[in-house]
Amino acid sequence: MLKRIVTEGEDRKEIETYMKEFVEEQRLEMEFETLAPGGRKPFEVIHASSTDASMVMLGMKHPDPEESEADYLNYYRNVIRATEGLPVVMVLSAEEMDFGEIIGVG
Repeated sequence: MLKRIVTEGEDRKEIETYMKEFVEEQRLEMEFETLAPGGRKPFEVIHASSTDASMVMLGMKHPDPEESEADYLNYYRNVIRATEGLPVVMVLSAEEMDFGEIIGVG
């Protein structure tokens, strides 16, 4: 199941159309669902909707050019903390990033 949180101000139909096209283009045999936060924080929605999941995949934001390494590291650490208790978690980025450098092991 592919899930996407739709925040206020986003066009739910447009996102559902994109997800449908993505699933078809990638020839994925899966269903998809959009989730409305309803006042909850994103990771609360992820936890609530992932109770039966065997794996959770999350997208990482790319560092803002004006964001310091310390700020981005803090963001990354918050993502790791917020995913505690979830099944296997994969954190993905569509852009090239040196995670070793970001988290201080590269």
